[in-house]
Amino acid sequence: MSGPRPFVDYEQAADRYDAGRSLEDDTLESWRRAIAARVTPAGRTVLDLGAGTGIFARAWIAWGAREVIAVEPSAAMREQAAARPGRGIRVMDGSAHELPAEASAIDVVWMSAVLHHVQDLDRCALEIRRVLRAGGHLLIRGYLPDRSRVPWLDWLPGADRARARFPSAARARSLFEGHGLRQVNAVEVPEPRRHSRGEAAAWIDRMRGADSLLTVLTPTEIDEGIAALREEPAELLPPLELTLLTFSAPA
Repeated sequence: MSGPRPFVDYEQAADRYDAGRSLEDDTLESWRRAIAARVTPAGRTVLDLGAGTGIFARAWIAWGAREVIAVEPSAAMREQAAARPGRGIRVMDGSAHELPAEASAIDVVWMSAVLHHVQDLDRCALEIRRVLRAGGHLLIRGYLPDRSRVPWLDWLPGADRARARFPSAARARSLFEGHGLRQVNAVEVPEPRRHSRGEAAAWIDRMRGADSLLTVLTPTEIDEGIAALREEPAELLPPLELTLLTFSAPA
């Protein structure tokens, strides 16, 4: 797929991404509760768009989904996902611009930390609308700068440049409602555990080149942010709060 240079070279960063984005059981449980309040996972066919290494594909199956089509354009990320196969999961090559699914075949399209990677959002919205069944749902999980909170971000010089890479919740609503989906809910989901400044600094250092909020920053900006966080390493930061947007297709 031609277009702008990707924010992260996942062919090189797949191992670090998988380790850095792993979620503890209590965090996954927070997302299960948030999703179950809006969509019933049991028996659903889920298309996990931008599935990465398959963290949420496996979670959806554990939550009761009948089938998950894990769509991921990076070969290295697909290899990671396929190395931990699960019942009912199909790992497939594909992109947001051409989904490997028949029309009206999907109950839920799940997008976790992927919307900012999509080069042609209108084409993506058209494809999602095509594959969703009547009454199906699109769920978007991610950092949306007009709603979400990443507590360590303000410690990094250049944070505003990082935020500018991400579509806002208002932009997402306008986009998908313009293609026939209706937004029915928007909520922030806080992580259950607060992290210390020292833990945040270690995560930032480990995820250089593997996280979209960091790859726009210079090494000096990252080093300065890490140094500032480590001045009081034991101090707890506010909880990370990502946003969950829920859209529905016409019944």
